[in-house]
Amino acid sequence: MANGVARLSQASLRALSVAFAIVFCSAAIGFIVLSPAWVFAQGVVHWRQVFFGTGLTFLLPLQILAIRYLPDLPAAQLPAAGLPSGSTLRKIVTTRAFVPLSLGFCGCGATMAFIDVHMVAHFQDVALTPPQIAAVMVVFGVAEWLSGFIAGWLCDRLPKGSVIAGFYGLRALSLFLLAAMPNLTGATAFAVVFGFSYMGTVVGTSTYTLSAFDEANRGLAFGGIWMMHQLGAVLSAQLGASSFDTAASYRGAILAVGTVAAVSAIVSLVMLPPTPLPPTPLPAATTAETADA
Repeated sequence: MANGVARLSQASLRALSVAFAIVFCSAAIGFIVLSPAWVFAQGVVHWRQVFFGTGLTFLLPLQILAIRYLPDLPAAQLPAAGLPSGSTLRKIVTTRAFVPLSLGFCGCGATMAFIDVHMVAHFQDVALTPPQIAAVMVVFGVAEWLSGFIAGWLCDRLPKGSVIAGFYGLRALSLFLLAAMPNLTGATAFAVVFGFSYMGTVVGTSTYTLSAFDEANRGLAFGGIWMMHQLGAVLSAQLGASSFDTAASYRGAILAVGTVAAVSAIVSLVMLPPTPLPPTPLPAATTAETADA
């Protein structure tokens, strides 16, 4: 996804946030169409076969589309080969927006890992039936689809830092609702509120990063922010598993990731400038050999 954002940023678009929203909203199709199908297929086909078949279905078409519609960048726009220099990394890390964006996005990864790994298992644990789970997933997907466009529209008109903080706050609220109401009503409320926040943090963080960092090192900065996202996802996935093994319930994990989302909201509100500061010129990424010289 980080590569896709960096590639999309090459386009000369006035409403870049909405463009990101359109691209990211394609992920909602999985919740609307594929997730309910997987829930029903679970009683007939082993999940490994479902995943293997899905991978084969998408592999060839995606390869063809990438080759056909993603031409190589002109040689003049290609980054320098090799590892970035130490001075480049230091200037990226010390940019005012990098730490709050990274900490906040770590919370994004933690909450999304709960969705991807433990959410359906939690619904089964609170005795939702397969048709109920499928319906909740459809509601989740529709809310997610709408959230992408809403987030893009808001980021083009309001301070991006405030938009990001607001979406993290919504996400925390949704998780606390789910912990308080372990039933169909709570699951539906969770799907609506979390769904509306789902793309807000991704679109907001992406557009903020594009405005806060120099073009020559924007991809490297965004990669570092996404690394923190994945760190949060790894920790959350393990936390959920350990929580269920210990207490036979996901409630502790839900409260924990809800608290993390609340911390992300506070960090974004307090530490992140509402509007991205103009980036200071950063040296283009140089090779390790050049740095040693």
